[in-house]
Amino acid sequence: MDSPASHNPITFDSKPRRWKDSWQVPLFILGFFLLALSAGYRIALKYSPAKKIEQSQDKALALVATGDFDAAISLARTLANQPGNSTEQANKAKLFLAQILIKQTEEKSQKSPGDYQEAESLIQSLSKEPLERGDLEKKEFLHAKIQIQSGKGLPQGLETLEKLPPDAIEPGEILPLIVQACLHLPKPNYSRALAANEEYRNIPRLSEEKRIPAQLLAGEILMQLQRTEEARKILEKIPETSPTRLVVKAKSLLAQTFMEDSLWQEAAGLWKKLLEFPGNSSESPGRILYQLGICMNNLESHSQAEKYWRSCEEKGDQPERVAASLRLARLYLEMKSRQQAAASLAQAVRGSKGLEDWKNPYFPLAETQKLFNEVFQSTKESHEYETALRLNDSMQKIIEPSRGLELRGDILADWGETKLEAAAALPEGAQAREQTSSALGLFREAANFNTQAASLANTPEESSKQSWIAASRYRKAKEPAKAQEALTGFLSKTPQDPKSSQAWYYLGEVQKELGNPDAKNSFQQAIKYRGPFAYRARYQLALIFMERNELDQAADALEQNLQLLRFDPDAEAQEKSLFALGSLSFLRKNYRMVARRYEEALERFPRNSQTVRARLQLAESYRQLANQEQQNIILSEKTTPETRSHYQKEHQKWLEKAAENYQDLELVSATPLGISQLTPEERALIPLLSAECQFNLGKYEEALGTYARQAARLKGKQEGLHALGGLIRCHSALGQADLVQQRLADLKELLASMDDSVRKDWEPWIAIAGKPLAKP
Repeated sequence: MDSPASHNPITFDSKPRRWKDSWQVPLFILGFFLLALSAGYRIALKYSPAKKIEQSQDKALALVATGDFDAAISLARTLANQPGNSTEQANKAKLFLAQILIKQTEEKSQKSPGDYQEAESLIQSLSKEPLERGDLEKKEFLHAKIQIQSGKGLPQGLETLEKLPPDAIEPGEILPLIVQACLHLPKPNYSRALAANEEYRNIPRLSEEKRIPAQLLAGEILMQLQRTEEARKILEKIPETSPTRLVVKAKSLLAQTFMEDSLWQEAAGLWKKLLEFPGNSSESPGRILYQLGICMNNLESHSQAEKYWRSCEEKGDQPERVAASLRLARLYLEMKSRQQAAASLAQAVRGSKGLEDWKNPYFPLAETQKLFNEVFQSTKESHEYETALRLNDSMQKIIEPSRGLELRGDILADWGETKLEAAAALPEGAQAREQTSSALGLFREAANFNTQAASLANTPEESSKQSWIAASRYRKAKEPAKAQEALTGFLSKTPQDPKSSQAWYYLGEVQKELGNPDAKNSFQQAIKYRGPFAYRARYQLALIFMERNELDQAADALEQNLQLLRFDPDAEAQEKSLFALGSLSFLRKNYRMVARRYEEALERFPRNSQTVRARLQLAESYRQLANQEQQNIILSEKTTPETRSHYQKEHQKWLEKAAENYQDLELVSATPLGISQLTPEERALIPLLSAECQFNLGKYEEALGTYARQAARLKGKQEGLHALGGLIRCHSALGQADLVQQRLADLKELLASMDDSVRKDWEPWIAIAGKPLAKP
């Protein structure tokens, strides 16, 4: 049992008790020391350089959040250049500065590759620095981001992102960049972009603010992949409660999917809803009206399409206004309303400053030029030349200047051809001459435009082409001096052009027309080339020789032509050479060659413009050949009977040919063709020569009839003397003595009215004819 004293602390001996509890003192002191040390460390940590950097970065990020990038960049740049920074701190600060610089560029409405220059320099400066894994991955990410967003290294940037470890960067940051890179590659990778987009949309707890734009982008990518049905399913899931601009964009994309599938009615319904959608400020009315016009046009409601496109011209922005005008032009062209089409095209290019200025997302330049050309050709073919000229004024803004001038020349030349055709259909007179004169003026003006086009052409080949066309049109305009200038220019630009022979030939023709002696040299240049124009040039050389009475050289040239043409036929050159050689042989009195060449020429080319004269010379050649055989008969008394018989047969043959041709000529001599090719004297002589051949063939009755008709027609005229003389010969051959005397009396009566020289020529003949006929 304890004693009472044991419960009384005051009476207990205190000294032993004090030493027993003394261990608490050092423990208390140690605790106090640790507490003081901890407080000191926290105070030291608060004011350490690392903490200061962290605080400054937080402040910079806060400034970025408020949009004050200048202050944020200034603060970050101070941190990067802070004296006393360790290498690690300096590298982290540079990465932070680069990050803010990139963020600033991302916030700009209009970016340029140069905006990333400082950030890129900072990142490149870290390439040789030892970095922690996290900083290294961050550096690679930022560098890839610059490459992708600047467009200067899309493939490399995408490759870098694909190689980063999955946990290196937050998926919410890296996946949108991958999508962006895939969509902007030279050849977009839509499948990879769609996969990255889907992965992004499946990120847990991704905000609707980010998910819905990604959903819209998925719809666009699926449209690019032509998976329109899938695109519609995604777009239809966008809630109506989403921000208006996103809902409007979703409906716009949805309408486009219907248009892609030619579901025009469904698309039109959506566009009409968008036109009246409350609060719509993102989709322009012009674009909606433009798309509505396309839908209505495809639904064959052309009046509605016209209405919407007209409204778009008034309310749309510049791209849609222009596209609507072009759509209207095509609509009017299909309706054959070419003037309205031309007016719409003029409206489309009204604000354009020139070819380089054309940038329309709906109508690329090539498609626009094609439409202009279709309307242009249609107006030209329908002979609406004034409309075509107005259209050409508009075309000047979307084509090369030289091309515009060339097309203007085409209009005028075509107009000239139309006027020439109209003149040819008119009777000769003032109106026909006026039309022809107007046509020549149009050809001249057209050639002038081609000459201007030649001076503005971008290449020597194009310049030569325009000079060539100009020369052709100057020739049509009957402007040989201008044609000579254009042809000389053409030959100087492209001396080895395939058309050189033709050019030299045409040059020779115009020089010959101008009386320029250089024509001979031009024709000689033309024959250095193979082809039809070499043969035609040789023919022209033969004509020059004939004009100079150098008949042997002319004959040689024509004979050479015909020999060469056997191996390389050219109908025009053969035709001209045959007729020319026939004419030349007639001049040289080589009647057998005349017969040979003209027979071939008239058989092969019966429509030649000189057929009447050729047949006259052929008939006369036959007659002369018959006379030669008659002389052979007279001189053949000492020859064998066989030879004499041969001469008689040849005489008969040539005489029959002559008679046949003169009879044909008698029929054609009174026609416009005969009148144009034969002189009045030749036309009067043909029946008499025909009758003479009949007489010499012993066909006295036929000859008598021909002479009688001519005597009646030429009564009282000097030519009638030959007809009366022929009658006398026929009556004499038929033994009609009384009629011989009657016709002699008529002949003497007519001679009495003639000059003495005429009478003296006939007196010996009358004396012989007046002798009594021998009794049978």
